[in-house]
Amino acid sequence: MIKKCTYFILVAVLSHGANASSDEKNTQTSKEKSPCCHPRAQNNEVDKKSNATESPFERFFTIGASARFRYEVRDDRDYNSAVNDQSEFMGNRIRLDVSVHATEYLTAFIQPQFSRVWGQTSSTTNQAGTVTTGALTSGVLSDPTFGMHQAYAYWKICNKAALKIGRQELAYGDHVVLGDVGWNNVGRSWDAGKFIIDLGSKHKLDFFYATQAEKDTSSGIIVGNADIAGAYASLRYDKFFQEVDLYSIWLRDHRAGSPSTFHFGTFGLRLKYKKNMIDGRLEAAVQLGKAAGSTMVAWMVDYEEGITFDVLQGLRFAFGYNHASGDDATNGRYTRYHAMFSTAHKWMGLMDHLGRQNIQSGIAKVKLAVNKQWNTGLAFHSFWRVQRSDLIYNLVNNSVVAGQGATPGTRDKHIGEELDLVVNFSPKEFIQFQALGGIFLPGNYITKNISNDWSYFAYLQSTFIF
Repeated sequence: MIKKCTYFILVAVLSHGANASSDEKNTQTSKEKSPCCHPRAQNNEVDKKSNATESPFERFFTIGASARFRYEVRDDRDYNSAVNDQSEFMGNRIRLDVSVHATEYLTAFIQPQFSRVWGQTSSTTNQAGTVTTGALTSGVLSDPTFGMHQAYAYWKICNKAALKIGRQELAYGDHVVLGDVGWNNVGRSWDAGKFIIDLGSKHKLDFFYATQAEKDTSSGIIVGNADIAGAYASLRYDKFFQEVDLYSIWLRDHRAGSPSTFHFGTFGLRLKYKKNMIDGRLEAAVQLGKAAGSTMVAWMVDYEEGITFDVLQGLRFAFGYNHASGDDATNGRYTRYHAMFSTAHKWMGLMDHLGRQNIQSGIAKVKLAVNKQWNTGLAFHSFWRVQRSDLIYNLVNNSVVAGQGATPGTRDKHIGEELDLVVNFSPKEFIQFQALGGIFLPGNYITKNISNDWSYFAYLQSTFIF
């Protein structure tokens, strides 16, 4: 009750908005003085001329939009060509970005979204890449639904602090722990509040709280609920280590059981560096707390190192390694890493077969920018289990890849290899085309537990930005 009352009081008091990546750009400094604020500097002559030609509409509204269309086809995701599981469909995502600048320090932002699979009422596919069923909405007297991806208020309290509250994206670093899943035609957003502190010198500290599930029951105040809270420090430098992030994120998920299904903290460090031709990133996190009634101790590491040569517009070679712990059934603790809410698509293979649980992989990449319009990339992944006593999992946390038994039927760790080829073409700055072809070759673990046929995935995508 206290949590809810506090939430409603905050909602009643606050407001703002700008898009998720440009809050600070779209908000001007407040004229009001406070202990952490300074009087606003007077406009120079250029500012005066700009204001003179700016229309009233432009002063109060900022509008943008994007439209994306993608044709996808998958085959043999179950690694069994004897079963017809081919899936092919056309999907789209159209967004309108509207910022309303109520005052110099107060803005509201809304992002309506029209996302769907053509010929169906549902806008999404499931985690296996299969189109969900639904009533017809094309060529009949029924329209598809129109959603709201983001809708929040942004209050610039002073020069060093701001509050953002409402439905919003939570994405940090390389999206290894918290990501917006931008590749998906819906994407991930949260019902959340975020307090932003400007630490100066391009450093920032965020405190956030988000509710994932709220279920009022007579059993208890938190039974059936799921929420996260955290602190994320983003430090930026002009030296070798250009980005240094520190974070602590607490997850409490009581949806599937009581007293505790998941109740743990994720404590992590992220580094991103560049020196001449060399670039790289490293992220590591440990999870401590309770899971399924047991003490939880789990961890992950994500590493990539690259070198870029001055060939055409840039030729980059990179290698990497991922590791996410699995559950050891013999030690009495829960040791399987929880993938949190990442954008796994970016780092775990573009075919989206596997999630970041009980897995390790070696990665090799090459990317060539032919010119400003054309670039292409090739990525190779080799996947292996970490714990022989644990299964393999898809993108949904603790959701096993279909076809396995209750326990692994073999001690083999080799899951398989994935090869992805991507081609990008951008004839104009606001028009982008992308094509992908992917192949997954099952290893000994899959061939002995599921089946032994290759899996395929391809798509053609166009994006228009307004």
